[in-house]
Amino acid sequence: MSNFNDNQYSSYYEVDYSIVANKGAASPFVRYMHSKLEKHSLTSNQSKVLEIAAGNGEHLSHRKSIGSQYVLSDYNPRLLANAKNRFQENKFYSSLSFVVADVKLLPFEDETFDQLIVTCLLHHLTDLTQAFAEMKRVIKKEGKITIYVSCDPGLANRIIRKLVIEPRARKYSKIDYGEFIATEHFRHFSSIRTILKKFFYHDQIHEAFYPFRIKSWNLNAFCIFEIKKDSTND
Repeated sequence: MSNFNDNQYSSYYEVDYSIVANKGAASPFVRYMHSKLEKHSLTSNQSKVLEIAAGNGEHLSHRKSIGSQYVLSDYNPRLLANAKNRFQENKFYSSLSFVVADVKLLPFEDETFDQLIVTCLLHHLTDLTQAFAEMKRVIKKEGKITIYVSCDPGLANRIIRKLVIEPRARKYSKIDYGEFIATEHFRHFSSIRTILKKFFYHDQIHEAFYPFRIKSWNLNAFCIFEIKKDSTND
């Protein structure tokens, strides 16, 4: 997760998050989620890729190809430090960069990247339009933005959280998980989808729901949006 600030949940993101959300009973679902995100974000060896909300580098560990340069960005410098240490022995390391960045003001030139990957971020943002504007600014014409969005607060999402995530949070973390979700996941999936479709109206948008692929956020766990920037529209 990446919309970091020095609040009561910062230590959860830095220490407990990987244990609660990525291990134990949650592992099969997490591997499934990353495999689908990988499917929708395959890239050529020449591509320059930016991952926004990279956190500890959870998605990078599932990638088979990263392009010529892969930039991991996050608002939290301590998470990026964890990611850097984690991948020092990785075969991709020479192609990796680690940049502290706020999605609302990305420190990159216009049309820098061939591809953007965004994970576990949009539910935490107050100003989606500004975030989307920055994404569109730094992506090249005909470049692709791939965004993972959990179908929160849909029924399937709540069931998975209740059966898998909350028990681990009670065991491995001191936070009140219900309060955490209410505070940090204040963006409804439906509002994210509506604003995204309106903002990228002139671009090509493809959405894929999982695991059932029917277009219902209430009956699925997550959705992956693929956006191809129009070559004639900024």
